[in-house]
Amino acid sequence: MRVRIFQALAIALGVAVSNCGVATAQDYYADAATTSVQISDYANPGVAAQPTSYPGTTAAPAVTDDFDARVRAIVNSEVESQLKKGPQAFGKIQFGLYGFPQTDATLFPLETGMTDPATQAGFRRLRFGLKGDVNDNMKYKVEIDFSNGSETRITDAWLGWKDLPNLQELRLGNHTQPFGMESWGSSSHQMFVERNLSNRAFNPGERRFGAIVLGHSQDQAFNWQFGAFAGNGIAASGSSFGDNQEIQIVSRLASTVWYDEGSGGRGYAHAALSAAFGDHDPSVAHGGYAARPSIRPRGTWYNTGPIADVEATQMLGVEGVVNVGKVQVWGAYHQAWAERVAANDLSFQGGHVSASYFITGEHS
Repeated sequence: MRVRIFQALAIALGVAVSNCGVATAQDYYADAATTSVQISDYANPGVAAQPTSYPGTTAAPAVTDDFDARVRAIVNSEVESQLKKGPQAFGKIQFGLYGFPQTDATLFPLETGMTDPATQAGFRRLRFGLKGDVNDNMKYKVEIDFSNGSETRITDAWLGWKDLPNLQELRLGNHTQPFGMESWGSSSHQMFVERNLSNRAFNPGERRFGAIVLGHSQDQAFNWQFGAFAGNGIAASGSSFGDNQEIQIVSRLASTVWYDEGSGGRGYAHAALSAAFGDHDPSVAHGGYAARPSIRPRGTWYNTGPIADVEATQMLGVEGVVNVGKVQVWGAYHQAWAERVAANDLSFQGGHVSASYFITGEHS
């Protein structure tokens, strides 16, 4: 049995928990009112004058309207800061229209054996959620997808701690696995509605329940993500069931190798390496690898089917992006290995190269 070369990626995660003190906007408004009364009392006629000196001290500074205004400005700034930390609603609505030629017999076997691939129209993504800060170093995000009719699906649901020593940021809950640029990035920022074929084949679930650490170098030239996730998804049920949770360790290291300051970021280059190692129960068939093209048909067009006798899986991915003004070229290559107890080990690979050009002057 060959050595599991990615098993060294397993890292013990330390969980840092901070106290949750919450100050409301009402508290700050109350403080502002109290401060205003105290200052005004000393400044108005008919009210006892503020002491000008104290035993053993120099004269106290006079209270002025300018000082009152500065206090109010500071209080208002604090109120605004606290309001920004409150819950922020967000959402995403994307429509999809997928059409297939009705006379192309080469597509029929791919569309799950159908003799007439179905044209589809409807919601591709219909998501709503809340996110915000609990206090200065804690935040959260909850997002639900309603695009599948009566069956809702949990996308993001996590609690995070930021500004931690060494770890920088830690998140616990249902979260995206950091394998590949298209999986790690939001669908709102990708060029096309659908992610590329090889990305879907090797990271189909994308989101899993677990813990993830995020960080970057001081000059922000490098950033990294690594975490441990349950092998079974919780999107539909809210829980991961099974005696063997099949923990998967996933990590990613990315770098901005070139950034054109003079153009305001219209020119840049990015490269990254991703790796994953997963444990698997050999008595239960592995789900295999499957993918659909960017036009999103009803079923998967490329599917290995379940793979028996798998005890571990490993994945490796490389990615790159070059953007020059209106033009962007990006691509990725992925390879996966399935280690089996008695049968021969298997390997699968895939990749893609894509390009775009903005005709309206923007840049990605």
